[in-house]
Amino acid sequence: RPGSTGRINLSNFYMALVMVSAMGVIMLVSMWGMFKNKRLNVFLLGAFAVGFLAVLTLGRSETFVGDDQFLRSMIPHHSRAILVCQESTLTDPEIIALCEQIVSLQTEEIQQMKETCSATDRGSRDSPVARSASVVRDPQPG
Repeated sequence: RPGSTGRINLSNFYMALVMVSAMGVIMLVSMWGMFKNKRLNVFLLGAFAVGFLAVLTLGRSETFVGDDQFLRSMIPHHSRAILVCQESTLTDPEIIALCEQIVSLQTEEIQQMKETCSATDRGSRDSPVARSASVVRDPQPG
């Protein structure tokens, strides 16, 4: 895929665990009678519910998501926006123009994020983001 980094990112991992734990709760509640071990059912229901809340909290607060994980989660996010623009059947000229802008800008941003990820993987501090964010120091001390 054009926007893929080829790596799992923490934000998507959190989302997957939220879905798994929610599905566990739904399955247990809807098929309670099929599972005969009531103690195990109660334990699993509690574990899935606690897991759901814990992972939801981790995901919403972006816990453990630093620079690298942020970029790796934003690349597929931007790719999705491009895909939606390209695949949608649009008729409103204003929305079409907006989509063209989205595709153009987010394609550039994806490239910049990929370059930054590559530079980070190589251990380089000279990434596109680092260059554009460099601060000019005041030549006079104090």
